[in-house]
Amino acid sequence: MSDQISDIVIPILRNIQADISTLKADVSVLKESVRRIDARFGSVDTLVAGIYNTSRWQSAELDDHRLRLDALEDKNNPPPTTGK
Repeated sequence: MSDQISDIVIPILRNIQADISTLKADVSVLKESVRRIDARFGSVDTLVAGIYNTSRWQSAELDDHRLRLDALEDKNNPPPTTGK
C-alpha cells in the first residue's frame, strides 16, 4: 500500500517541483524587466524635469521681453499733452 502511494505521490511532487523551478525563472525575468522599466521611468522623469525647467526659463524670458517691449512702446508713444 505504501509503495502504491509513493508511486502516485512522487511523480506529482516532481511535477510540482519542476513547475516551481519554471515559475522561479519566470519571476526572475519579470523582476529584471521591472528594473529596466524603473530605470526608464527614472530617465523620463529627468527629461520631463528638464523640459519643465526649460519651459519656465523661456516663460520668464518672454515675460522679460514683453516688459521691455512695453517700456519701449511707452517711450515712443508719450501721453498726449494739452495745448497750453
